[in-house]
Amino acid sequence: MDILALKRDMASIEDGRWVAADELPGLGDVRVKVRGANTSTGRELFAAKQRKVDPRDKRPDGSLKSDTMMRLLREMLVEHHLLDIEGLTSGGKPISADDVRKHITSPEFEPLADLIMGAVAVVDGTRADREKELAGN
Repeated sequence: MDILALKRDMASIEDGRWVAADELPGLGDVRVKVRGANTSTGRELFAAKQRKVDPRDKRPDGSLKSDTMMRLLREMLVEHHLLDIEGLTSGGKPISADDVRKHITSPEFEPLADLIMGAVAVVDGTRADREKELAGN
């Protein structure tokens, strides 16, 4: 095994990259450009959000209640992770990443949020040995 197979591609994780169905089959004909979750900026933003959470939305041990955690994760998708999207439509008309951001915080669109979070996880797993392959995206 080459050592690069064990090295994360931090440029892709920090700057974002396109993910398509070949890496996340649930995307179908949609491509999404996202940043990974393991970025310094993302961690700082999430920590700031956690500090602002009302104590009533925390468990006695200080951890976040599940509804609160899901709300924060959806906010992170809007504010940090989602960069662009292609191939998603509404009523047959293409919609933009800005349109998606308007819907993604709604619990009704949890399947969409889950799909984009899956793309975030894919980007987090990007290894340096794939850097040249991904350069064409």
